[in-house]
Amino acid sequence: MATQASPILAASSASPEQAIAYITARGTPYSPASIITIVGHYWDFAPPAGIDPALALAQCIHETSDQDPVSRKWLVLASWWSQRPRRNPAGLGVTGRTQATSPTSMQHTWAFDERGGIWRHGLSFPSWELAVRAQLGRLLAYAMRDQDATSAQRALIDEALGWRPFPAELRSTASTLRHLGAKHNPTGQGWASPGDTYGEKIAEIATAIARQ
Repeated sequence: MATQASPILAASSASPEQAIAYITARGTPYSPASIITIVGHYWDFAPPAGIDPALALAQCIHETSDQDPVSRKWLVLASWWSQRPRRNPAGLGVTGRTQATSPTSMQHTWAFDERGGIWRHGLSFPSWELAVRAQLGRLLAYAMRDQDATSAQRALIDEALGWRPFPAELRSTASTLRHLGAKHNPTGQGWASPGDTYGEKIAEIATAIARQ
């Protein structure tokens, strides 16, 4: 059973089959084949990096769940940012900033929202493989410093920080889910702000996945 005190660096607490069953039961705009591929990336890349893939996927599910306007049901991987061509798994670089004019530089940090005819600030990824690796590398940056990382972990961190810089003061400040929330992080910053229940929500999803 996961809790907000669960460490990010841990062995896998569930199988990809359990994760697929969890997502399928709740519904998603993505096809079954796509879900198998996306989930597979977490189990391909998280364990070699020392991250529990169930926790990382649970974070993705928490960040990307959205309510269907017709059925009113909450669906997984349904947020605007998680849809193609953006494929953003966990609010990476999403700041809430918008503008009416096309950005003149750093195109991958802005995405056009046709619904409102505006540009939104946040990262888009050309593939789910790169998106998942960026999320995992950022989790590693929160959990450890380079001197404590293996060469494989450092490579994943460097790859993630190539997409978006990471504040030096946040390195190694969130070894557990709880500290990903700004309210509980010693710096007052975090993946989510205020994030007072952020770790708890992720833990609830990870536990539900493991019970499939």
